[in-house]
Amino acid sequence: MKNILIIAAAQTVLIALTVAGTWFMFLSTQPATPAPMAEGEEGAQAKVPAKKAEPIYISIDPSFVVNLQDKSKMRFLQMQLEVMSRNSDVKDLMDKHSTRIRNDLILSFGALSMDDIRQTEGKTNLQEKARITINKVLADAEGIKNGVEAVYFTKFVVQ
Repeated sequence: MKNILIIAAAQTVLIALTVAGTWFMFLSTQPATPAPMAEGEEGAQAKVPAKKAEPIYISIDPSFVVNLQDKSKMRFLQMQLEVMSRNSDVKDLMDKHSTRIRNDLILSFGALSMDDIRQTEGKTNLQEKARITINKVLADAEGIKNGVEAVYFTKFVVQ
């Protein structure tokens, strides 16, 4: 009987320690409540970070069709590109410089081989290369830096 009481007491202490430890871990992982913003000397509150503008998606039409460099046979790549920007002026500027943008992208895509786009990493690199190419045209022609944040494929066909 004495052994049963000792085991029951030990279990109760163990359960209490587990609950206390869990409660302590829960409280330590909660984000701290921000302190009220202090007013400056002139009574103005500290600046709140600006919310990012909504994304704008721009389609580059028509689809691109380029030859791929392949030793064994003739291959083609057809892809449709969409770009994302948060600058509302980028759409009009891309329309204005569409000929140069398409030219630079076609020249860039024309140097691709099957090995360049076979893996996901190659496609991701191609997206980044397209983003850099478009931003370079916009920067050279209009002085806009990083107008395009991302490039997405909405069609990607290799034959």
